Amino acid sequence: MTTNSNSPLSSAGGSQQYASYFETNSDSILIHDESGNLLEANNEACRMLGYTKPELLQMNIADLEAGLQTISTQKGWANFLTSNSLILQRDFRKKDNSIFAVEIYYRCFDKAGEAFYECTVKDVSERNLLRLRERNRVRILELLAIDADIYTILNAIVRSIEEEAPNCICTIQLYDKKTNTLNFGAAPGMPDFYNQATNGVTAAEGVGSCGTAAFSKTLVCVEDIATHPYWADYKDLAFRAGVRSCWSQPIISARGELVGTFAIYHSEPQTPADKDLQRITYGARFANLAIENRRIKAELLENKTYLEQLLQERTQELARVIKERDALKQAKS
Repeated sequence: MTTNSNSPLSSAGGSQQYASYFETNSDSILIHDESGNLLEANNEACRMLGYTKPELLQMNIADLEAGLQTISTQKGWANFLTSNSLILQRDFRKKDNSIFAVEIYYRCFDKAGEAFYECTVKDVSERNLLRLRERNRVRILELLAIDADIYTILNAIVRSIEEEAPNCICTIQLYDKKTNTLNFGAAPGMPDFYNQATNGVTAAEGVGSCGTAAFSKTLVCVEDIATHPYWADYKDLAFRAGVRSCWSQPIISARGELVGTFAIYHSEPQTPADKDLQRITYGARFANLAIENRRIKAELLENKTYLEQLLQERTQELARVIKERDALKQAKS
């Protein structure tokens, strides 16, 4: 086992038992000094962050943080000596520049009169995502329950996905079967000129990402708008809006019918990762829930109106027959 000469795991400072615990632990563990300089990192920490151990040992704990408030600049390290523990929530940045949420369990310990800080780092991004989705799901279901208009609901769905991935812009377009066009549904992050220009585009192959997705009923991912033939007629519009990639998922009803598209845009060329594909599928399904809900309510209202009209007509017909019968009886008498 190789350790930094300044490390508490070195023969001068740490026990073999602790060193074994440190290296074989299934959690990511980092150790730094009072200045935040990393002195040790176990194998799991290297795997999680994407760095080699030598790379990490040249870094400060602050180098891993994506937020403005860094651990190393926070005051009160001495307070850990009394409580001996602390839990912090932060965003960490991996070597590939991706950001993920972590919970850091701090433990302060002393070796030969020098303070060290052991950080057990847990990836809580999935847990936080589930909590965020549940909160937004409840809010959107409440909008459905109070009969909010469809545009308010779709706008809330778009905002909920953008909250999951703050670097993206989402849009929803609604399909009109009679005209075979995609019309505005929700796009709060897009400029008005873009929404107006794309309102009423034809659902056809080669008409941007959304038109093609609607036509093919399959996911269409354009990673670079500047070079893709689907965007040849629309790339200048996209550049004005500040977007360079567009992934579009068709929204398909329970009947298998196209009802719209759900799209995710980025300001730079971008290839979707697995989590992005999962996110766009989730957004499309949630949008379909809202659209189907409103469609069913509209059909029920239409049926109710039809039955009420039919009842009124039958009642009037019955009244006319009774009136004629009474008139006939009176004439005979």
